[in-house]
Amino acid sequence: MAFCVMGRKTYEDMAAVMKEAGKKIKKKTGILPGRKCYVVSSATNTTFEGATQVHNIRRVLELHPMAAGPKYTV
Repeated sequence: MAFCVMGRKTYEDMAAVMKEAGKKIKKKTGILPGRKCYVVSSATNTTFEGATQVHNIRRVLELHPMAAGPKYTV
């Protein structure tokens, strides 16, 4: 499965555009269907519908199997 990494503001902007278009973020498919999405944010007590919050890019490397390997090192 493909994955994407974005910051909190990008996620919020994408969610706002979807809301304006009358679309809901589905828990099963997420904000970008066909991809596992990670939102990099240090915010606490925040949830990102359809995405997993991480505090840094290294955490994505630990969580996502496709991120392993030398070409994805940070």
